[in-house]
Amino acid sequence: MYQDTMQKSVGLNRPITSSNAIIAGHCATIRNTKISLDAQTLSNILNDVVRELKASTSFSASYLNSLNAVVLSLRSTLPPALLSLNSHYFFVLVRDAIQVLLQHLCTKYHLNQSATYLLRNCVVLLKYLVKNTKDVSKLLHWITNLTFIDTIANCLDQIERIAKLSGYRLFIKQITRLLKIFNDIQARLPIEQHNSLFSHLLKPVIKCLKSTLYVETFNGLKLNSKSTKPFEKLLLVKCPQFLETYNGPHMGETVEQVLELILPRYVSILDTHMTSITTWTSSVKCAVYHLLKILVYAEDYFTLYLNDQLLEKLINHLLRILSEPTLTKAITRTSHNFESLIIYATLEVFDVLIHEVKAFNYLKRSKAAETFEKLLSTPKASVASRAYDMLAYTIDINDVKEAQEYFPRFTCNVLNLLYEAVESNNPTNNDPNYIERSILQLAETLTGLVRYEQVKKELIQQSAVPFLVKSSQKLTGSAKQFVLDALWTLSFDEQIAQQLRDDSQFIESLQNITKLANNSFENESNETAKVDGIYKTATGLLWTLIKESQVTQDASKTASQSDKFDVTISYSIKDKDVVNRLEETLINEGYTVWIDRDILHRQSMESVSEAMKKSTVVIICLSEWYVRDNQCVCESAYAVNSKCIVVPVVVEKGYVVNSWLMSMLNKSGIIEYDVNDLKRNNELVMKEISQHCRNKGSKVKIITPTPNSVLHGNKENTFARIIPTPVSSGRVSVGSDRQQQQENASRANSRQTVSGTTPTSTTPVSRMTSSSTTPTSRTPLSATPTFVNAHYEKFLPQDYSIRDTSDATYRSMPINAWKKKEILDFLYDCNLILMMPLCDTMTGRSLVGFFRMCQADPSRVYGQLSDELRSRYRGLTLPIGVYSQFLIEMDNVMSSQTNPTQRLPFSSMNNNYQNVPMSVNTDQSQYSLPVQARSSSSFSNTSKPLEIIPEAQISYNERVVHRATFRPGSAAGRPYDFNIEADEQSKLVFEQLARYENQVYTPQQQGYGY
Repeated sequence: MYQDTMQKSVGLNRPITSSNAIIAGHCATIRNTKISLDAQTLSNILNDVVRELKASTSFSASYLNSLNAVVLSLRSTLPPALLSLNSHYFFVLVRDAIQVLLQHLCTKYHLNQSATYLLRNCVVLLKYLVKNTKDVSKLLHWITNLTFIDTIANCLDQIERIAKLSGYRLFIKQITRLLKIFNDIQARLPIEQHNSLFSHLLKPVIKCLKSTLYVETFNGLKLNSKSTKPFEKLLLVKCPQFLETYNGPHMGETVEQVLELILPRYVSILDTHMTSITTWTSSVKCAVYHLLKILVYAEDYFTLYLNDQLLEKLINHLLRILSEPTLTKAITRTSHNFESLIIYATLEVFDVLIHEVKAFNYLKRSKAAETFEKLLSTPKASVASRAYDMLAYTIDINDVKEAQEYFPRFTCNVLNLLYEAVESNNPTNNDPNYIERSILQLAETLTGLVRYEQVKKELIQQSAVPFLVKSSQKLTGSAKQFVLDALWTLSFDEQIAQQLRDDSQFIESLQNITKLANNSFENESNETAKVDGIYKTATGLLWTLIKESQVTQDASKTASQSDKFDVTISYSIKDKDVVNRLEETLINEGYTVWIDRDILHRQSMESVSEAMKKSTVVIICLSEWYVRDNQCVCESAYAVNSKCIVVPVVVEKGYVVNSWLMSMLNKSGIIEYDVNDLKRNNELVMKEISQHCRNKGSKVKIITPTPNSVLHGNKENTFARIIPTPVSSGRVSVGSDRQQQQENASRANSRQTVSGTTPTSTTPVSRMTSSSTTPTSRTPLSATPTFVNAHYEKFLPQDYSIRDTSDATYRSMPINAWKKKEILDFLYDCNLILMMPLCDTMTGRSLVGFFRMCQADPSRVYGQLSDELRSRYRGLTLPIGVYSQFLIEMDNVMSSQTNPTQRLPFSSMNNNYQNVPMSVNTDQSQYSLPVQARSSSSFSNTSKPLEIIPEAQISYNERVVHRATFRPGSAAGRPYDFNIEADEQSKLVFEQLARYENQVYTPQQQGYGY
């Protein structure tokens, strides 16, 4: 196929003669005329070349020799007219030659010298063409050929094998150049034109980055080497660059799949090289820079895939980089050297790390603010701006107090820089993109600073509020939101608040924002996500400036005595894990709790204030994150101003309540809630609440389902029966009040009397409510989680809400073999309609992987899913109940397929239910045991009681509650086949149910002591 007789000594400029006389003559013309060759003449030459090549046998020896002669002639002269012909068909032939040669390399694992030489010449010519073409979109029609891209992707997939071939350096060099060509196109191509042009390269590139070969190559960098070898350049530079420039689809999910593997490896790489940081060569600096750029993609995943030790190691390494003099001293105002790039990339990693709680807390403990402060004086504005941002997050209130002289200058500097950027008065840089980035970073920095009282005073002295108001009206997007957020924080100072109220134009602009946002939601605008953040901030500002006082004045008149809650919990989403424990404790004690479960998409303050008015006690969960959240501060301010009974609880260890909050809460004792001493802290909280809710508390524990409890086998939740709970005002209310207990007890007694069983106690054994026993003032929650999105079906495609699953095949297939239809049928049968748009692109394997992600961090995944659903479908959110039910159903499927004797439940089974009373006889009394069972061939349809001979008498005070639950069926509205609850002699009940072994899931024989 290839010509083997070409001399081995062929050099770059040595002419190659073609057996075709026409092509040989044209090659001579190109070499002789060089610069004077005009576009028309060159076009005619290339037309003749194409015609002659098409007339010969494709990819024969003479064909490749002729093509090589033309390519080499063009390479050696590079006539300027060549760039104007970048769409000529000749380049399609060059592309196809590269494609055929690489395919041969990946199948035969060999290229002779002449073929290798042709490959090199063709690649270098394309590299020149792409590099010097101003509008790269003109090249897309031929250079983005799918077969061509797939061929390069195949080379990357087999890079480890290619690296073992003889003469592999030349092959690796050409693959590296080709990847660089695509990187250049991506970097210069407008974002809207990317689409999925290079998506086939994404997985092979990431495969290279997660390979052991990447780690070995990085660790093998020689400290005395100033140049980067081809293989090092491919893995350590060009592959990361592809991710940096990629703007196509599937980026997030593809990277997420490998973060668990690459994050610990990348920390180990930094471990190896940090000891020699003072002697890093340019090749090491280049590799470290691109590694840092990859770490930015791990946003929200650091604490998930790195244990505490590795996370702290990573942060220490990053701080070491920022404090290394050989790097920081090399930064200049305009330079783009590796030192400047490394420092800036490190700050970018911190910018995403700072939003993860464990990382943030460690940064505070490490006094990272001192490191960021030293970078403020750097001559490069972009680095200083990032440093300001980080300092605003990490500076401690004590640092502010100690820096009484420095801090005003710091604040003034940020204001001056922001003023120059907003007014475009910076003479050193008028680049619009640079100005936009500067405004965004400075606005975010100011948002972090304004929470300090010293900064507020400085802003008042500098008369900066009018400038911020003007900026909020002039800016757009995220920068506008940051400035409005800063104004919202400032509005908690009454002097500034009054200044803002007096600005009628500003108030009107806020009102216009809310109107425009509502129109965007109704019209399903593509900008809804951006408008939503600005809308929430504007709404919060209007509440603080105008509405709060009105609502507070009317509180006593409008407060309703119906639907009262015992406790409302105000908290930050960052503290949800601790707050969930506190909430469970309150519920177990029988208190009704109002809490925002979908706190990621905060509801209006009107809803919060309504709940607080209907609550006896308001618990404020204080932490660093709480005081950073303006809505949280609004909630606490309203609770205090409306004379609610406030119980402040510090849920972050070591957090010191600032003076402003302390002044509001000085009449209340602050409780330190340490998760390491829950028993003591729960006693303190219960003692405080019981003073105001004296008649509350119950001996029967009820635990509501949460993602964590469903997945991680919490022993308490193993015995907990998931019960229907009332819903009010779009939020979740959990617990049970005394009136409802009495109604349940009376109804239970009535049923017992009808059945011929005489009750001897009014203590309710079952706390489960039904539609017939729910008070009319409450909205019943069905056993299957209720959708909080009214009429959600009209927002979703009809294929989701209307399906015929009578012929569904997923029940008889292993889950790994499921396709889109099987997944959607499964979700439809389980009444998980809102999960369907989130899973419709998955296969069975990816569904299993997704379920494991949910198991690893259910709360984080839930937030991301709800956010995705909301952005895609007009504000729909994913109820926590639907998410929990999905986890249960998936757990059932996985269990059924690992246990061959267990079948996947059929969704169209008979849905008729009946109540079967079961009595447990003791020496002194008789208790009724309500049992709810599904009618099927497996269960008896008789209501005849089962007589059980009791063992030793157990006193009521020492009773043990056991619960057994059938594995949930998948029929809509029927989450459980069988519910059992027993007092005292529960072990005997379980023994009597042994005949139901195939259908009953029996927990371990453990119980609760009261």
